[in-house]
Amino acid sequence: MTFLQASPGLLFLGQLLLSSSCLALVTYDLTILPVNITAKSGQTVTLQFQLNVTLNTNENLALNKTTVLSTLYSADSPSSRAVDGVTTWNPSLAYGHPNCAVTMYAANSWLAVDLGQEIRIGRVRITSRTDGFPEQLTDFYIGLTNVSPWTTPPSVPTGNTLCKHNTVHPPNGVPTDIFCEPNTAPGRYLYVFSTAVNHLSICELEAYYN
Repeated sequence: MTFLQASPGLLFLGQLLLSSSCLALVTYDLTILPVNITAKSGQTVTLQFQLNVTLNTNENLALNKTTVLSTLYSADSPSSRAVDGVTTWNPSLAYGHPNCAVTMYAANSWLAVDLGQEIRIGRVRITSRTDGFPEQLTDFYIGLTNVSPWTTPPSVPTGNTLCKHNTVHPPNGVPTDIFCEPNTAPGRYLYVFSTAVNHLSICELEAYYN
């Protein structure tokens, strides 16, 4: 998107830049403001533009994105179930895992989502299993990083990579909003990390601008 500024004998071309992370979050339109231009010696003529930007704060930035689990419990509980937009009960799935991503029974389990680009996340919405087992999503960390979990497994987030340390189990099957710390840095990879020795079960993980 460009703007022009003219003066006698000179023409300046400028650019208004929106980062790729902004483009994923905004809709915008450009309005040319009416101006009367009278060219005289020594005068500067400026063409003015107005940019109207609206944040799409209700867009789930994790929906249908690429995911990975630290371990896989069963073929019916892949990592993709955490970002498929489905949180309803599905009793036909084996092991009683209704549309959830589930790891093996182990410590330091995690689920990561590739958001596709570096984004500043303000709010995460997480949904637990509807059939109980609160210990499978209790005392967990939410982090943001630019280090790929496909090459370097995540660890407990610290400093500005920490979105939130949550010590309370979300109500069974109820989407629960968790707000990131104000100093959380932007990151491409959103992840949930649990130090508990147990399965990690996440039925839906959503990410929002605020």
